[in-house]
Amino acid sequence: MDKVLETIKEWACNLIIIQYRGSEQNKSTIRMLVDLIFANMLGLQMQEDCLNVDKSKGVLLDVVGLWVGIGRFTTFYEGIVNKHYAYPTYKQIQDQSYTPIQVGFSNYLNFITLKGIFIRYRELIYYATGTWILSDDRYRKLIKLKIIKNSIRHTRKNIDDSIYLWSEGHVVTTWNDMEITYTSDDKEYDYLLKVANEKNILLTPSACTINLVYSE
Repeated sequence: MDKVLETIKEWACNLIIIQYRGSEQNKSTIRMLVDLIFANMLGLQMQEDCLNVDKSKGVLLDVVGLWVGIGRFTTFYEGIVNKHYAYPTYKQIQDQSYTPIQVGFSNYLNFITLKGIFIRYRELIYYATGTWILSDDRYRKLIKLKIIKNSIRHTRKNIDDSIYLWSEGHVVTTWNDMEITYTSDDKEYDYLLKVANEKNILLTPSACTINLVYSE
């Protein structure tokens, strides 16, 4: 990379008109500009690769969420809160088929970052704070919905089309006077609609009431 940069700098310096080409000050300015442009391009490349709604995970996805104005926490808990836990079975460990309340065992890669927790349960934070942490997949869907809300005109057609595409056909919108109804035919989108409504990111024209109809 250093050789490539030096080649680019020499090429750029040779573009200086002949009467100023001998000036070391001019050449230093050109070299500095090449370094600056490269640094900016590198930063943009890192942003594209590391802070991308489709690619980012964990903390990096949290940063994307903060950019668009939506956090990962919700008060909607899915499932039955049960204080009596069971260790995963051997087959669960083999298949990585833990139940929704089981995150699995810590391992040598994450043991230190997890502060040595031997087995982890998602409910623990719910018990402690009354809040639930959204998974990356669910958080990503809600970030995309917030991006849509931030960027489209809230006409009926725009909302209808955007919600249908966002939900992969599982949610449709219908209209009445000053009222929009979101109807879901899938349990996963039932939950996403509840959280989206809590976070006030469902699409609606001004002053319209929002109704939610769930699959169950």
